[in-house]
Amino acid sequence: MRILDRYIGRMFAISYLFTLLSVMGFYTIVDLVGNIDEFLKGKSFAQAMKLMGQYYLYNAPIVFLDVSPIVTLMAAMFALVGMVYERTHTRD
Repeated sequence: MRILDRYIGRMFAISYLFTLLSVMGFYTIVDLVGNIDEFLKGKSFAQAMKLMGQYYLYNAPIVFLDVSPIVTLMAAMFALVGMVYERTHTRD
């Protein structure tokens, strides 16, 4: 494997990881704001936090499947923008 291939792969992987965490976090917060009353209905705060943690942990694979296409596109764009910014796309 050439050095350039590893460099591009590393840039994409880092961009993908940060984008995935950001988009999944945003998705979770928006869903939590919409469903907070269901979690808190007749429960103590500790019980509600445990229920929320379990709910979002079990739904993480579904959220991943929902957001992975857009995350891949965004990560590719961020990696390319990073290479343009660092001028690594040219042979100067």
